[in-house]
Amino acid sequence: MNYGQLKTRIASALHRSDLTDRIPDFVGDATVRINNRLGLGLADLVADDDTNPVLTDSSLLYLYAGLQAGYEYLNNGDNAQYYGRRFEATADIVNVTGNDASTDPYLAAGVPPFINGVS
Repeated sequence: MNYGQLKTRIASALHRSDLTDRIPDFVGDATVRINNRLGLGLADLVADDDTNPVLTDSSLLYLYAGLQAGYEYLNNGDNAQYYGRRFEATADIVNVTGNDASTDPYLAAGVPPFINGVS
């Protein structure tokens, strides 16, 4: 997926053709959220054909975070919370299955954490 396709999917999911000028802000918010959640340093997407590893391999992260930002803008708390939870669940999956040990707490520690003090 590229930036142009992402903007189209967000507009389609929001069912709002009047937000085309705001959707780049939603994607910008999504980039910040992904960077903060996954400990990345992704640059802003600018041109419609721009992409990055997260958008290519885990496009749902961008979609869910962008939709959350969109619904927050629309003051639709129920949908914002729904897509926020979808984002978090997908981010958890990406963290566990990703190759980057710096974003995977289990690999970064070298051993799984102890459960209830039992070693």
